[in-house]
Amino acid sequence: MLFLWACISVSTILGKQLSSDADFKDYMKSYTRSYEVGSSEFIMRRQIFLQQQKEIQLQNSKNSSVRLWTAGLNSLADRTDAEYDSLHGLSRASSARQAQHQASSLFSELLENNVEVAESVDWTHLKSLQEIPNQGHCGSCWAVATASLLRAHVEIKRN
Repeated sequence: MLFLWACISVSTILGKQLSSDADFKDYMKSYTRSYEVGSSEFIMRRQIFLQQQKEIQLQNSKNSSVRLWTAGLNSLADRTDAEYDSLHGLSRASSARQAQHQASSLFSELLENNVEVAESVDWTHLKSLQEIPNQGHCGSCWAVATASLLRAHVEIKRN
């Protein structure tokens, strides 16, 4: 009986391993990556990819009533933190401080004017928000986000 359990466990582990390899090879093909199988770069990139997959599964396994967003793979799933950080055009610290100040000002204004705000709003039905645009390597995430926001506002206004 113990032998049977061990065989099932090993086959399950190997099945997950083979699936992960196939997923990474599919990813490489989709995003035109050309890492030599077995090379140190292939192993490193695959490990990063697998970690990203785990984080995606963790995010998406949350109850949909509390999950605010759905994660998915993109062209950055095999990139190191340093490579990812090099794509940012603005300093995170200054951007965060500015955003916090703006949110605080808006909240204060709403309180002062006794504006009633909905507990929550679901915008996921908007067509403009269905696809996530790819900004490439320009580092202008603020421009892509602004353009997406404007498209959503136009769609809301027209409906």
